[in-house]
Amino acid sequence: MEKKWEKIGNYSSKILILKDDYVLLKDYFDSGKNPNITKISFDDFLSKRYDYEIIMDFEGWIYKEIVTEINKIKADN
Repeated sequence: MEKKWEKIGNYSSKILILKDDYVLLKDYFDSGKNPNITKISFDDFLSKRYDYEIIMDFEGWIYKEIVTEINKIKADN
């Protein structure tokens, strides 16, 4: 299972990828270069450790959608 949210800008792009048990945040500052990648466990994400960064980079509804998806995955396991 994988779900993706993207924010494409003029000079940078950010991608959030929901994987099986973690969230990847890929931050591209320069096209053609390797992105900065942050791997966030579901527990860290739900503890709001990264909420400020995610909400600043993406809209608040995306953050809420990811939390909902994580809770669904955790409930199924």
